[in-house]
Amino acid sequence: MDTITLNRITLYNKIWSEPISDLCLYFDIWEDGLEEICRRLNIPVPDKSYWRKVAQVKKVDKTLLPSESRGTETVVIYKRDDELQKQEQIKRINALLQYLDITDTDSKIDVKIFDKLILSTREATLKHWEVRHDQYWEKNKILAIHVSPEQFSRALLIMDLLIKLLRFKKHDLIIEQRNTFAVVNDEKIQISIGEKKKRVEFFENKRTERDLHPTGCLYLRKEGNHYHKKEWKDGKVPLDDQLLKIVDDLEVISIERKDERARAKKAQEDREEQARIRQELEKKQKAELARFRQLLFEAHRFSVSAMLHTYIDKIESNALSNNSLNEETREWISWARQKADWFDPSAPGMAEELLNGIDIENLKVKDNPYTGYYYNSGNEQMKDNFWKPWWSR
Repeated sequence: MDTITLNRITLYNKIWSEPISDLCLYFDIWEDGLEEICRRLNIPVPDKSYWRKVAQVKKVDKTLLPSESRGTETVVIYKRDDELQKQEQIKRINALLQYLDITDTDSKIDVKIFDKLILSTREATLKHWEVRHDQYWEKNKILAIHVSPEQFSRALLIMDLLIKLLRFKKHDLIIEQRNTFAVVNDEKIQISIGEKKKRVEFFENKRTERDLHPTGCLYLRKEGNHYHKKEWKDGKVPLDDQLLKIVDDLEVISIERKDERARAKKAQEDREEQARIRQELEKKQKAELARFRQLLFEAHRFSVSAMLHTYIDKIESNALSNNSLNEETREWISWARQKADWFDPSAPGMAEELLNGIDIENLKVKDNPYTGYYYNSGNEQMKDNFWKPWWSR
């Protein structure tokens, strides 16, 4: 496509010589885009009332061109020639086909029409922002293209080539939730087309201002965090001629993603298996420890029971030696031996009517309706723990 380079004075004269809508029939740009360029070059734009007065042959005031620009003196704009643009796009597509094997594929490229996403994106730029939001943004019809107005048409053509090339190779390009994705090997890779900018300083309102101005250098970016971004840009080889390499790179990225996800899944499965083994081991350890604690407790009960028998025998021996073994002492000795036998774990089955159903480990009554255990104060609990071994307190 042919381009035309306009300086501030030339563009200013054109802007004030005919309406912007008429200029857009000659330049490959939309009205808002041309106004944006004028703001960047610090060129005043006539309002609609100006052209109404001109049509009515009324006196009009023409705003003078400011002497200072906003850091940019010229702009390069594509001339509008829709038929020529189609023919050049067909040539680009046919040039791509020369490098592709089209013998073993059912995919076809329609070289005569632009993709519907390209058409909807172009249409959206001509609409009011409210219409654009409701009918295009919300319905996923606008591609992620972030370039200056003068480069917008070229960016659309590049995206059209990319869509056709992706679909020819049995991939796809879709829009979801306002984001553009290349679907390669069932992997969604977010992409966008942008334009490099440079910081420009200019003097305005008696002070130095700074602004970012487009450079005309386009790039196609794979979106992601800082470590996963990848970018292809204009250089010695224009971005248009890098599309085959870009699609190949996207295929490599999709394979890497699948491998990375498979590794992550395998690592997760390994972690889950290790956690299961660890939990199983902990469960067995707890069960084994519980059995061992029970063994220790029963051995301790046995030793306490033996201590009780020794103590009872000593009481009986002392009473016999002192000739003081009366009926009351005999009754106590009989009661005490029954309790010692009941507490002895080596002689199970010793029934005790009054002690049946109590918590034998803590020697507590279980029939409290509120807590299930008899409540003791802290001091009483310390007193009751005197007979327990240290590992069970």
